[in-house]
Amino acid sequence: MNLYTPRKTVSFWKKPVPFFEAVGLLIILSIILTTVVLIISSRISHIASDVSANISNTKIPPHEKRHRYSPEEKWQFRPRPLSVQKMKTQGCVTDGFLSSYGKKYADDLAELIKRSECYYLHRALETWLVPPDFYFAKEMMQKIDRPNIVYGMFIAEALN
Repeated sequence: MNLYTPRKTVSFWKKPVPFFEAVGLLIILSIILTTVVLIISSRISHIASDVSANISNTKIPPHEKRHRYSPEEKWQFRPRPLSVQKMKTQGCVTDGFLSSYGKKYADDLAELIKRSECYYLHRALETWLVPPDFYFAKEMMQKIDRPNIVYGMFIAEALN
């Protein structure tokens, strides 16, 4: 006759924990974590202030003029009142035309636009790859030189 009955031991992770002990443990752990985060952030802010104090003021050179343009030039684009209906019906997509994306064909495109019925040039000035070159844009606008034309601008989120 075997009188031995094995005891079932409950795993540490499966033991019931009283509610107030669990809440107390969570409060203590959150206080410790908050203290550690505050100490680390104060050290980081000291390091950042030291680094920023050591950095000299770096001057970024202005965008070099690559195109023929003089400030004394009298040509100026004068926009006229907009017609939304004309923009809807006579709009043309010219992605990056004034931003020198298709620089190789810029003169041909300017002639094509000059001959066309386009009233609104959608996304003519873009900022996707590089900041726009306003000197080049003005040069292209002078080549088109149509009295009633609307240039669209697309401001992209990819610009750094």
